[in-house]
Amino acid sequence: MIDDGSINTTDNGTTNISGNSTNGDGTDINGSINTSGNGSTNIDGNSTEGNGTWIEPNATINTSDNGTTNISGNSTNGSGVIDDGTINTTDNGTTNISGNSTNGDGTDINGSVNTDGNGSTNIDGNSTDGNGTWIEPNATINTTDNGTTNISGNSTNGSGVIDDGTINTTDNGTTNISGNSTNGQGVIDDNGTFNTDGNGTVNVIDNGVIIHTGGDNTDNNGSDNGGANGGDNGGTNGGGNGGNGNSTDNGGNTDAHGSSGSSAGGTAAGVVGGLALAGGLSYLIYENAMHMYLDQAQPLTLELGDAAFWADATVQQVSIDLTTDTADVDLLTRAGVLSRHMTYRDGADGVKHYTFEDDKKQTKADLSVNMQTREYFYTESGMQDGKPYVVKSHGWLKPGMAVLQGNPNAATAAIKA
Repeated sequence: MIDDGSINTTDNGTTNISGNSTNGDGTDINGSINTSGNGSTNIDGNSTEGNGTWIEPNATINTSDNGTTNISGNSTNGSGVIDDGTINTTDNGTTNISGNSTNGDGTDINGSVNTDGNGSTNIDGNSTDGNGTWIEPNATINTTDNGTTNISGNSTNGSGVIDDGTINTTDNGTTNISGNSTNGQGVIDDNGTFNTDGNGTVNVIDNGVIIHTGGDNTDNNGSDNGGANGGDNGGTNGGGNGGNGNSTDNGGNTDAHGSSGSSAGGTAAGVVGGLALAGGLSYLIYENAMHMYLDQAQPLTLELGDAAFWADATVQQVSIDLTTDTADVDLLTRAGVLSRHMTYRDGADGVKHYTFEDDKKQTKADLSVNMQTREYFYTESGMQDGKPYVVKSHGWLKPGMAVLQGNPNAATAAIKA
């Protein structure tokens, strides 16, 4: 399937583009695809020796005004999806890119991906012997104006995500990068550049471990990142362009150059499904890694204070929310629960510090968490019934959402400290 023309989908319309090939690219996009007004465009390609779907350098894919564009590709020896073109997502639009390959890269980004105006772009790649997702050196990913870009990759024998390109995040934009690999590295970003400004945030998660979070600029110029880049951009172009209809060709050397078409309120023939999972999966991976919790209560060590009051006291909950940079700690005593909602103070050398202060009650608490090992240290001091006290705790957190521990009846008897 080759599209050299213009395809417009709007007003709740749906356009499906699907192609299959043995030795060439399954689907080849070289024109303009515009989706808006709650419209939906689904692009899917499958190939054995070529690439599943190729977005050529001259191609432009625009998604806006609550529109949704799903781009998927599958290949055995090539890349699932290659993007050499320009992908723009804005005004609450959503673009999902999902590629799968056995011996090549799942998704290969070598063009420009721009997300703004509350738009959302989700890039996901999966591979067995290649890399899940590769952001190539010529690639530029721009996220701004409350836009969100989620990049995820999974591989068995390659790297989950390789970032060799430039990632710019500004004006309240958010970029989340998550990579997982069984026998390789989750995320390699030695050659990539992160530029953040105007409250932009970049979060990088390597095999479930947060290796970068926040708005710091990073320019890495390390050694070359190797890896398998399966497939080529040439080969036989199989398929015909059916405009707004469904065009599927299982091989052959047909090179069809289509004219523009539109779908408004109608549905072009063909079936492409399953793409919405890509964005959801990226989001779930991100959410899981952006939280930590204490899965088992830990004892409190009393260094100063009333031994009777603090007898058998434990740290019942420690939860970290890196999306808001806050922490919550619950101390369970015989009298009830002391809850501390803590705010981020500072961080250095991979360790974040959270604090809680109540001047009226003379209570101060400090929580330090190592982002790599998830080891925490907690110290609290204050006055209890007119007596000064100091208590401490130490342990390790797990990735994921917080789980409330302990006796629920005791938790309802919150006391004032």
